[in-house]
Amino acid sequence: GIPLLLNVPPNRAGVFHANDSIALMKLGSQISSSFATNLITSSMTATASATRDTGYEASKAIDSSNDTYWTMADGTTTGNIVIDFGKTLEINNVKIQEYMPLGQRISGFTVELYVNSTWVTFGSGQTIGQQRIVKGDTKSATKLRLSITGSLDVPLISNVEAYCSTSDPVPTGLDCTN
Repeated sequence: GIPLLLNVPPNRAGVFHANDSIALMKLGSQISSSFATNLITSSMTATASATRDTGYEASKAIDSSNDTYWTMADGTTTGNIVIDFGKTLEINNVKIQEYMPLGQRISGFTVELYVNSTWVTFGSGQTIGQQRIVKGDTKSATKLRLSITGSLDVPLISNVEAYCSTSDPVPTGLDCTN
């Protein structure tokens, strides 16, 4: 939900210094490779604590379409989706997206992974919006649970994706401070 400020200005000729350009290209390549393969597929089983009607099932959150979404009955502001992978996956990044044509609604969420027959909190936050990436330590999990703990209106989840990045997306040479 915030812009990435690179603080890399062009020089007086209007171009980036060669070193900055190389570092930016590496950053772009590492981000692309980190999110190249979504480990969650539409063939996996997705269930929800509740759904609205036909066409809004939990499976809509894993169909890789930005035009479909999971939702519940009007007035419902909390609930969850459980995605059963059917196998063990290594995960260190989870990407969540709200269905934005109807607005940002979520005010609280938690992501949990099912590790060794126990639900383990992977991360949590307040807003999701267009896209939220929850990054954590690599875990071997068989399921993922997204719990919506608060929402201004009925939540609309367009996509839930999982990744296992093998490299830090920040290349050497960029000074990243919080």
